Amino acid sequence: MSKIEFTNKEAFNFAIAFIKGNWVLALVTTLIFTVLILLSYMPFPIGTLFSITYVVFSTSVQIYVARVAKESYFIEDVENKASNTNFSDFFLKYLQTALGFSAGIFLFTLIFVILLGIILNILFPSLPDKISLENLSNIPSQTLLLSSLIVLSLLSWFTYVGPAVSGKVFLAESFQEAFFKTFNIINPNFWAKTLSKRYFNYIVIWSFIVFALIIVMSLMLTSLIFIPIGLLILYFITLYNAIVFIYTDEKLK
Repeated sequence: MSKIEFTNKEAFNFAIAFIKGNWVLALVTTLIFTVLILLSYMPFPIGTLFSITYVVFSTSVQIYVARVAKESYFIEDVENKASNTNFSDFFLKYLQTALGFSAGIFLFTLIFVILLGIILNILFPSLPDKISLENLSNIPSQTLLLSSLIVLSLLSWFTYVGPAVSGKVFLAESFQEAFFKTFNIINPNFWAKTLSKRYFNYIVIWSFIVFALIIVMSLMLTSLIFIPIGLLILYFITLYNAIVFIYTDEKLK
């Protein structure tokens, strides 16, 4: 039995294998997610409810696929497990973990936005309470530049460590475990593990691949004829990201 290398290439091939292993599952799931995304544009609070539903179930699906990939040695293993996957297991088997992750992300985002607002108001008192196109020109350029750099730097860092955090959460076995593992995103000891060259190269390659896929997907979605292909690419990105995320657990060792 060959050794799993936990590479981006392997994650890419395993994501394709899972789709090939169960086309019906792929097409129906893509349709369900598309409907949920469209319904999320409805007025508040109905749209918000559908948006949350999409996030939770897409995360549950990601955890399922990530677990399958982590436990597989060959492409045939992934295809066989996909072919034996039913809709109930696909959406519900790891629902508790997905709910814990979603709750953790929501709480973290809420605290982050509040604290960031307080810090920016202290550092840059000239910033208005609500920034809009109308009052943007009244903000000093230096203040706008520095505050933007702070926000972008924080978001970039969280995007960098985010896959590793997700990888840990995907291995959680309960709501509580998933919820608390989410806060590794603000754990300096956890950050230190992501500073290795091995993890950095892995994430850089992943980001370029996802960026290229998003460009192709966006082009597909601009044409009515190619919209189905664009939606399938979105589904593929969801699966590919899931496998990349759970593989990060190996990059931190």
